[in-house]
Amino acid sequence: MRDRPLAAVLATLIAALFVSMRMEIRGWPWEAVFFAQPVVVLLIWFLMARRNVPDLGFPPRGRPVTDLRSGAQRPRAFVAALLVSGALTAAAGALFLVTGATTPMGVWLPRAAFFGALGALVIGCLATALPEEVVYRGVLVRLSEHRWRPTAVMLASGGLFAAAHAPNLADHGGSALWVGLRFAELSLFGVALAWAALRTGALWIPLGWHMGSNFAGVFLELVWVPQTVALWPVALTTMAINLAVIPLVLILERLPRAGAIARGATPSG
Repeated sequence: MRDRPLAAVLATLIAALFVSMRMEIRGWPWEAVFFAQPVVVLLIWFLMARRNVPDLGFPPRGRPVTDLRSGAQRPRAFVAALLVSGALTAAAGALFLVTGATTPMGVWLPRAAFFGALGALVIGCLATALPEEVVYRGVLVRLSEHRWRPTAVMLASGGLFAAAHAPNLADHGGSALWVGLRFAELSLFGVALAWAALRTGALWIPLGWHMGSNFAGVFLELVWVPQTVALWPVALTTMAINLAVIPLVLILERLPRAGAIARGATPSG
């Protein structure tokens, strides 16, 4: 591969997967690999690829409103994705509990809710969603988007993202069916967010969607500790929620264009 930064990133992700799995099998703290991985990838991005923070997918302010994609390229798109994803994940989690698709092992308490929200913010958003999006929908997508076909970019991003969760799935000790469905969920999640990153040219929507999903999901896991009973209904519902990022992107794309037309501007693209 002629693109050395891209080759270095791919080598880092694959090596991290093998090392973390080996550590998990031996009972060692494989999470250390997870925290070291984004540091190495960002060093490749800044020092080897000589790229900057905006290039990760944070377009600078001042982009003309006639840009069809501008509504999905700005921080407000992050807020929209965060709220929509969090609401859908929370609603699905509540539905699973009410219908018996999951069995709650915990009990609601005000103190548990407070610490659950704090844990969801730290663990779900800052420690996992942020570094994962920077690595898989930031560095990996931006380095590969001009060398590979879009389908290859999305599959690589989604597949490597799902594979990185293999040690965590192995730790939970679920059935082969459960592991397979979880891997499918994570792969679809990664592919959908990679599509959003490619379509919008920005990281705001993937980052907001991932943080919203993780915050609601981790909160439920910390407070109610739900155990899945109906594997297929839960998995299929989760996959459908993952795909909901697509209409959100399409809606946000149209908003600035409508505003530009109302002012008599000529949309580009």
